[in-house]
Amino acid sequence: MTTDLPLRALSEGSETERRLAARTIREAAAEQPLRLQGSLARLVDALGDEQESVRRDVANAVFEVGVAEPTAVAPVADPLVEALDDGVTAVRACVARPLAELAAERPRRVRFAVPALIAPLSDVKSVRSNVAWALSSLAPRYPELLEPHADELTRALFDDHYPVQASILRTLVALERVYPGLCDVVSDRLRELVTAEVASVRQAACRLAAATDQPWVDEALRERARADSHPLVRERVRAARTAAATHTDPVVPESVFESATLGTWAAVRIDRETAPFLVGETTGIVREYAATDETVMASHGVRPEDFETRTEWLAAPRFPPSGDRLAVHLHNPAADYGITLRRSTDDIEATRVDGEGYRDYHAEDVLALESDRARLLAATPGDHLAFELEGASHDVCVTTAGYRNGRYRITGENEQQGYHITFRPFEAEPMMAVFEEGRAFRARDVSLTAGE
Repeated sequence: MTTDLPLRALSEGSETERRLAARTIREAAAEQPLRLQGSLARLVDALGDEQESVRRDVANAVFEVGVAEPTAVAPVADPLVEALDDGVTAVRACVARPLAELAAERPRRVRFAVPALIAPLSDVKSVRSNVAWALSSLAPRYPELLEPHADELTRALFDDHYPVQASILRTLVALERVYPGLCDVVSDRLRELVTAEVASVRQAACRLAAATDQPWVDEALRERARADSHPLVRERVRAARTAAATHTDPVVPESVFESATLGTWAAVRIDRETAPFLVGETTGIVREYAATDETVMASHGVRPEDFETRTEWLAAPRFPPSGDRLAVHLHNPAADYGITLRRSTDDIEATRVDGEGYRDYHAEDVLALESDRARLLAATPGDHLAFELEGASHDVCVTTAGYRNGRYRITGENEQQGYHITFRPFEAEPMMAVFEEGRAFRARDVSLTAGE
């Protein structure tokens, strides 16, 4: 019940009455915060009161409610965000905390506030630690909203308050995975934080380091996993290293045999070291005859006596065999070669066929992929990749394609305009084109032209 709360005095009373009402409400919230839940809409109006003490006491009451039940402040999130600009530190600190709690519970409700949460990263510790926490909750779901503020976020890594450091590191993990190279500008600072004094900071720094492509990372993480003083850090670093290693290769063994249909693009890894890929679109699937095929065809009126031989009858094109797959045929239209995949006793064998003959390979992996990513993996030095970024057309000549530090990279150069672009086709966002300065944009409508 809230009927005995002095809400009318808070909104309509004299200066003294409003001041006393705010104090009463603050005290009530400290004892029974959820008692105010139904009155928050009226309560937050007082965050605009001209008296500092009223705003401070009301913000304190909202703080109590938001900490006790974060979702309770969802209907009043907008005025709380506005109060982040209040001239009183205590008010800003008290509204920042429930916003952070709400972002953790319902990030969708707070996503509109990203710009308003960026500026307080330079506020006092109690404010900036909470807005940093809020941003770390928003980043995994809405990285595109935070990416325009990458400069402010990376600068925040130099904050000397460890809760801010830990939250910003977690925020940047989500952004780095979607926009590879974004954190390259703070590589030195990240290296420092990997050995920070506070365990939670070291842990978060190691997670971010594992998501980057910096040359010092592997050795630094190996040392943390071996010798960090905190067992949780050692455990999480090992997990981060494993995740980074496996994340680059989302292998789907034999998926082409089990599930690919005509039109599915597939990439065949034939050598782990030099890592060339045979890539093509599925154009044919050869199956073994199953014991039930004869019965099925007869049920559709296709009888043995209608054919001169049993073989001709079984080969009736309207009723393809339904047994296990024996072979899958792929075609690469850019380089004009074919691939035939066959299942051997334990593995998959691949045969590449072109105008000059054929060559057999052992298939390390067979991956079913979307067409754009398959075209990236088909690229070899000398080929040309064309694609669209943000509505603008780009064309690069592929200069390198292969593994570096355990991750597959394709780099192309536009010599005329003087820029390089790198694709990382096994990352969480494989179609992100990364420029040298670290900015990344999603590529669309990828086409590949084989080199001469």
